[in-house]
Amino acid sequence: MKNIIRKVSLFVLALFALGLTEVYAASGSIRVSSSAGNVVVGNTFTVTVTVSSTDVLGTWQFDLNYNAALFSLQSSNPTPHVVDYGDGAIKTRSYKYTFKAVAKGTGAFSVSGVLIADYNTESYINASTTNATVKVMTQQELQASYSKNNNLKALEIEGFTLTPEFNKDTLEYNLDVPNDTEKVNIKGVVEDSKARVVGDGEVSLVEGPNKINIIVTAENGSTKTYVININVLELDPINVKINGNNYTVVRKKDVLTAPTSFEDKTIIIEDKEVPAFYSSKADLTLVGLNDENGNISLYIYKEKNNSYQEFKIIELGNLIVYPLGNYEDISGYKKIVVEINDYKIDAYQNIDDYYIIKGINLETGKENYYQYDTQEKTLQRFDFNNRGNDDFYLVMLTCAGGVILLCLIIILSLVTKKGKKVNKELVEEVIKEDKKKSKKKEEVKEDKKEEKKKKPKKEKEKTILDDDF
Repeated sequence: MKNIIRKVSLFVLALFALGLTEVYAASGSIRVSSSAGNVVVGNTFTVTVTVSSTDVLGTWQFDLNYNAALFSLQSSNPTPHVVDYGDGAIKTRSYKYTFKAVAKGTGAFSVSGVLIADYNTESYINASTTNATVKVMTQQELQASYSKNNNLKALEIEGFTLTPEFNKDTLEYNLDVPNDTEKVNIKGVVEDSKARVVGDGEVSLVEGPNKINIIVTAENGSTKTYVININVLELDPINVKINGNNYTVVRKKDVLTAPTSFEDKTIIIEDKEVPAFYSSKADLTLVGLNDENGNISLYIYKEKNNSYQEFKIIELGNLIVYPLGNYEDISGYKKIVVEINDYKIDAYQNIDDYYIIKGINLETGKENYYQYDTQEKTLQRFDFNNRGNDDFYLVMLTCAGGVILLCLIIILSLVTKKGKKVNKELVEEVIKEDKKKSKKKEEVKEDKKEEKKKKPKKEKEKTILDDDF
């Protein structure tokens, strides 16, 4: 009897094990990740939930959990509660959610209610999970958290030694290189991996001084500039002095660029060949000059007196004009200096925002006057003859206005005189009427006096008669 009971018990336990318990075979995971670890209030970011398995996925489910006080779900498809199934082939599936940070704080994204079943065995598999943490801060807090480190850890030029020896707090260095050195390779290594550096790498050189700026920008945007002064030794430099500043004539053509309408040319300065540019229409010869800071600019070279003048051009629309300075005063216009394309140019003010300059059209080689509109930033040829016609019409209009004004004055004068005459006649009439009224009053007065004189006599006569009776 005991054996029978034991056998039945074992059978029930076996059934219970087969029907009510879960059998785990392969392994799987549900991983939660975020596109950003730090987010500013008001910004959006993406949370990704990835379901994966070592075998083919059958069915799976999970719930995405998050702090609704810190994060607002922007997308509704898929929903945070996911129940899904595979197609017999996939081993991984991802779900993306867009969230908006709504308040300061730190919150985690996690999953719960996780179940993953194997496609082939229809058995549940062991599933591990990972979470993602996101910190929400204000813009000021985020910027305050950025690194301020804008130092270089190392600075060197391949094949050469800088003077002085590199130190992160020393900002300027010097180096002399042979005449045939056309390029150098600069290596700048930042101290902070979040910082970035510009200006290093392969750099082209010209004869004479070359000023190279190596700029390091920290994560918070602050910058530090390291300067390397590289002097390419010249075998026999051509030195030039202009307005107290020292220059050297550039003798390497590949560092110069010809302006529009100019052609390449070679000229002789101090018995040395110099690359130049020439415009036959404008009859201008240009050469390159290098200043003490390594800046190269084009200058007009005048062979007759071996002089140099800075070359400025104005390119606006289809016009390319070389402005002429120190030209004669234009009658009726105020002389002024106007800035066009970063150049300060002698000009004459026309009206309001319009200025007149004189220059050479480099396409035609002709000298013209041009009117510059400071508002529209346009340049067009100015014709003084049209200005004369305008003046003529202005004078005629002024004269016509003067004639009209004179006529009005005459009319007013006549009206005034006539008014005075009429007023005089009215006054005379009033005086006559007054005299008549005065005379009449006098006559009435006299009549009253006469009546008074006559009245007593009558009374006296009446009294005598009464006595008689």
